[in-house]
Amino acid sequence: MHVPQDDDSLRKLRAEVDALDPFTLTALHDLVTLPGSLILGLAVLKGRLTAEESHALASIDEKFQAERWGVDDEAEAAAAGRLQAIRDAERFWMLLQAQGGPSVSSPEP
Repeated sequence: MHVPQDDDSLRKLRAEVDALDPFTLTALHDLVTLPGSLILGLAVLKGRLTAEESHALASIDEKFQAERWGVDDEAEAAAAGRLQAIRDAERFWMLLQAQGGPSVSSPEP
């Protein structure tokens, strides 16, 4: 169910994304789309979460369903593929940083 977000929060998140260079946006793409959360993606870029932590947080409902109804082998394989892709995006970001690439910092309010 859609829940409207605070305009000020949306403005701040938009500013975070707008400040990113194309290479960082490339990393952010998978860090956001695979777990389904802009907040988790930005947290990985800022070093507040690892790829594994982001994936675990994004998979809470899937884990609950598996515990309740049993493991679905196809769903498990898909989740493993998503985790690897999130790890790859995190690694890409880390390699950019190692080469002196841009850093991600919070914009001024």
